[in-house]
Amino acid sequence: MDAIYFQIFMAVFSAVASALVSLLFYKIKKAHHYREQQELKMQEERQKSEDDLRNNMALLQEGVVALLHNRLVSIITDCETVQGKRLYQIENVTNMYHAYHGLGGNGTVTVLYEQFKKLPTIKPE
Repeated sequence: MDAIYFQIFMAVFSAVASALVSLLFYKIKKAHHYREQQELKMQEERQKSEDDLRNNMALLQEGVVALLHNRLVSIITDCETVQGKRLYQIENVTNMYHAYHGLGGNGTVTVLYEQFKKLPTIKPE
């Protein structure tokens, strides 16, 4: 009789152990899938943030180029009007011109800058 109980016990134990192992593997697989989904979501969010940052940087660069262009044209035009440039204008225009080209400004200002360099320097009084 003990052998029958032992066989029943072993069959029940085997079924329960098998069910627990299956449940454990199911939970592990589910957790792994959840973690993969979270990582994918985080990666997509990171990519979107990087794209937004690149877009904002490009817009800022375009804005700075436009502002430098406007200011360079204004200063150089004023200097041409008075037929000369002051020392502080030379430094300002040179720094702005190099920044303008470093940020991708076009050659429109180059023509004006070359004319600016040829203007005589107005000495302080």
